[in-house]
Amino acid sequence: MIHLLLAAAAVLLVASLPFSQTGAAKALRRWALVCFVLALAPAVLFGLCRPAGIGPASPAAGGGPDGVSEVVGFLLLSPLAYGILAIRRRFQPKSRDAWADYLDRRAVGKKPVDPKAPHASATGPAGLFGGTP
Repeated sequence: MIHLLLAAAAVLLVASLPFSQTGAAKALRRWALVCFVLALAPAVLFGLCRPAGIGPASPAAGGGPDGVSEVVGFLLLSPLAYGILAIRRRFQPKSRDAWADYLDRRAVGKKPVDPKAPHASATGPAGLFGGTP
C-alpha cells in the first residue's frame, strides 16, 4: 500500500508540472502531498510509539531509553537549533521594501508623457506624398 501511495504522489506531482500556474495543478500538488503523507504516516506513528532503542521493545527489560534521557536530549538540542536559526538570520541580507521595488521596476526605462507635446512621429521625415505618416 505504501509503494502505491508513493507512486501516486509522484505521478500527481509530475502531472501538475506542465500547467503549474493553474488551479488544477495546485489541486494535483495538494493531492500528491496527501498521498505522500499517507504513505509515511504509519511509519512515523509506529516509530513514535515504539521505544527508540536496539533490543527488546520494553524499557523494563533494559532495551529502550528512559524518559529522562529523551528530555535531556530535547533540552540540549533546542538551544542548538535556536542558535543555528539566529546565525542564519544574521547572515541573510536585509530585506527591502517590496512596494518600493515594485515601483522601481515599473519606472525603469519609462518617461512621463505630456499629452500636449507633439508626437515624436510628427517631427520625422515627410511621407511618400509629402505629409506626415
